[in-house]
Amino acid sequence: MNRLKRCELREWQQPIDTVPDRLYTIKELGQHFPAFVKFPAPQFPQGKKEAYKMLCRHGKRLHFEQRLHLEQLIAVSMRFNEVAGNDEGIRQTMRRAISAYKFALDHCDEWPVKLSADELKHSRRKGAALTNAKRSADKETKKTAALTLKDEGKSDIEICSELGINRSTLWRWMR
Repeated sequence: MNRLKRCELREWQQPIDTVPDRLYTIKELGQHFPAFVKFPAPQFPQGKKEAYKMLCRHGKRLHFEQRLHLEQLIAVSMRFNEVAGNDEGIRQTMRRAISAYKFALDHCDEWPVKLSADELKHSRRKGAALTNAKRSADKETKKTAALTLKDEGKSDIEICSELGINRSTLWRWMR
């Protein structure tokens, strides 16, 4: 004897806390959804033979942007077939995308990765400090060379042409 409980079926009712026919602004929708992901555009191949090479390049670019996914490479491979008008089957398209993805995973340690905003700011500060130190050292060597050339009795024009500086700079150093 199989006993089943009786279920009561009711008509569907709209929940009370929702407001029907309400128009939402972009700002309100943006609060509920994460930011949209924008993938870089691929370079399209000239023919069938270039499709794998362009897929590998696109995989490298996706790795740089930190957005490398197999699904993205499959979609790009399918798009290559549509644009070129190739009559390849879906299996060949998928195999090409999978092998490009494996190639990207095998070689990703050799490729650079895009820096985050904080890392980029730090590296720019470090680079600016190195550049400023180098310029300062170059200026000091030119200044000492200008002073020694002046002591040797060379004219201002000869000193400026030899060191590649402006006359006003030389006069400022001679003060």
